[in-house]
Amino acid sequence: MRVAYLSPHLSTETTGGTQVAKTNLALLNMLSRDQVRAYAASRYPMPDVSALTTSQSTFGTAWANLHGLCATLAHKGRDKFLIDIKKINPDIIWLDSSLFGGLIKYLRECAPNAKIFTFFHNVEIDLLTQRIKRGAIQYLPAWAATYLNELNSVKESDVIVSISNIDAARIGQMYGRFDAQKHPVCLKKTAGVTASWSNTNEVLFVGSQFGPNIEGANFLNEHVAPILKTKRILVAGKGLEKHLIAPRHHNIEFLGFVEDLSVLYRRSRATLAPIFSGGGMKVKLAESLMHGRPVISTNFAAIGYEKASKDSILLANTAQDFANAIETWAPTDLDSPGRDFDEYYSFEAGLRNLCQIINIV
Repeated sequence: MRVAYLSPHLSTETTGGTQVAKTNLALLNMLSRDQVRAYAASRYPMPDVSALTTSQSTFGTAWANLHGLCATLAHKGRDKFLIDIKKINPDIIWLDSSLFGGLIKYLRECAPNAKIFTFFHNVEIDLLTQRIKRGAIQYLPAWAATYLNELNSVKESDVIVSISNIDAARIGQMYGRFDAQKHPVCLKKTAGVTASWSNTNEVLFVGSQFGPNIEGANFLNEHVAPILKTKRILVAGKGLEKHLIAPRHHNIEFLGFVEDLSVLYRRSRATLAPIFSGGGMKVKLAESLMHGRPVISTNFAAIGYEKASKDSILLANTAQDFANAIETWAPTDLDSPGRDFDEYYSFEAGLRNLCQIINIV
């Protein structure tokens, strides 16, 4: 089974999207016995993949958007990808973003027998709509291109794959197709993970310099840390402290970029997911469960983790809810986080699920 895999997330950056894309690529490599040709539409492509030409400026991206291209893909990059598809004639084309829907009509001409799968990391049009409502009208060309690409992805793909049930419902509501397959976040266990819970005085928040994480860090600093009595919050993530609106509270410590997060997981009694906006599934929750750490999470951040038990993910939506949970909550079943990870969000669980999705066509 020959597979062509196109992603904007095969990048040297460390984000939730890159983790999901790399895991899905590894799963497809296993299912196809390493017959995957991977392409990165990224300004910072990871090694060992075919890098496609991307726009290098805001003007270049806007120009590409006006011509229907998204995810920074430039015309030269699109043309190279289509030429290669014609040469390798894959059995499956996996588009790792709903932003490539405009390519599908050309892909049908280049590889008429290929089955086309489109994976929705989230419903992209909703994220851009949020930005424009906040006044960022420079995203209007991107909004139009995103809408057309997502519509084409939904209408023209053989199979669409959603990361959560809620996103699947939103795809149906927005674009009129209700048969999206579900493929949640899954991760490969890394060295140094721990499964035993520790009754420590610290909790952990991990996040990159991304809008919802910045919002979450400020929520913890301004509203949660001041009402903690015996516990304290650790925050790992490059540059988050510089985005604080109020002075840092003494109950919260910003550690910046941390090379080995396993050390921090071992120090922590739980992790925090104070996320109120964005899209898709939050990889940080699966990563916490992998390390055997329960999560205190907003309802929004827990989207896609509905199968996890209450000993793995405790829902909290106000500052007082978070503070109470940080101070007093301990899982009744200490093995629940690791067990839920293995059953629902591990590499092995993802392999079983993706095999079923591939075999439906």
